[in-house]
Amino acid sequence: MYKLLNGPLAENCNQNLLPEYLSIQEKKDFVKNKKQLGSEWNYYDKELSYKLNSNFYRDDEWNNIDWKESIVVFGCSHVFGEGLPVEETICRQLQNIVKRPVINLGQSGTSTIFSWHNSIRLFENFGVPHTVIQLWTDYGRLLYYTDDKINRIGPWSGSHWDNYNNDMKTLYKIWNKNIVHAQQFFKFEALACESFWSSKTNYYQASYFEDTANLLQCDFFPKLDDARDFIHFGSLTHKNAAEIINENCNLR
Repeated sequence: MYKLLNGPLAENCNQNLLPEYLSIQEKKDFVKNKKQLGSEWNYYDKELSYKLNSNFYRDDEWNNIDWKESIVVFGCSHVFGEGLPVEETICRQLQNIVKRPVINLGQSGTSTIFSWHNSIRLFENFGVPHTVIQLWTDYGRLLYYTDDKINRIGPWSGSHWDNYNNDMKTLYKIWNKNIVHAQQFFKFEALACESFWSSKTNYYQASYFEDTANLLQCDFFPKLDDARDFIHFGSLTHKNAAEIINENCNLR
């Protein structure tokens, strides 16, 4: 069974900390938040498990999925559900509404390019799903292919998050030096994705990022609450997003 693009999570998560945490920093942040907020905090004693498949995605193994009957959702860490129990993620909440399998193809720190390329790999290897949903991330991010991995590039490039990779930091700065470049590249990329999928199946696009949504004039999902790491969005935010998607798509 051909693998979808292996996500950066496969290279950057600390597997010794799974399934409770993805990184040492996440564990430190949770311990600090728990101490500061006390037992009244809704995540104080809530169980959280990152159950990942063999490709490091937060869903079932590929050969167990009925792709033709499934809704697939592409995106970054917000779709993956960092800092959230699986039942609070956008995919699980949407699945509870529409009563149809919703497959989580979100990966942490990924770019719009990653999501677009990954959707093509989906088509090449598993055919056409019931619905394709692109929840586009920040359009300033990008990726860089090498022989053995896919580098995630974003505002964090050059920091400890990517082992102080100055080459990736430089590439990020050049890519976004003139914001028109990043914007135009993304607009053509989104148009290509929409043209490809809308002729084959149900297609919907939206974003948790206001600038991205404004650029495409698509639905925007505002932040209503926090996940347990106070970086990513919380359960109410994803519930609202799931309800908006359900109102705008024929998913049943």
